[in-house]
Amino acid sequence: MNKKTMKAAAFGMLTLAASAKAGQLPTEMWADNNKYGGSPSITAGPNGVSVTVQANAIAEAGGGSVVDLAKQILERYAPGICSSVFNFQTAHRALTVGVAVQSPAYAVPGGNLYVVDGKEISVTFDYTPSRKVTCVSPEPPMS
Repeated sequence: MNKKTMKAAAFGMLTLAASAKAGQLPTEMWADNNKYGGSPSITAGPNGVSVTVQANAIAEAGGGSVVDLAKQILERYAPGICSSVFNFQTAHRALTVGVAVQSPAYAVPGGNLYVVDGKEISVTFDYTPSRKVTCVSPEPPMS
């Protein structure tokens, strides 16, 4: 499958499968040099929370709704993120999350370059962390 077709297929799986149940995203998608192309991301900032997931990982999961995929990523991986910008350790009702698809752009020596499709899909769902994590704040420097 060429890059343009893969990107369109992944985006299509997200947009057309609004009521489909997502399969399990592969856990090895977070590993360095994985077969899915690049790494997913979870970003929290002043404009909210967003996730980026690889087109190949979406295909491996069999597609699914954007809500299910985003919820799965956050519930599984976000509790381990300690941030002063967003508290991933507590539940959030009606959390709005931006979701983008990452796909290979072109091959370069030593690997591929990946791009994130500029079309971010906004979804809203109730977020509940899958596990309890206690974040530790560093002690203030002593003089």
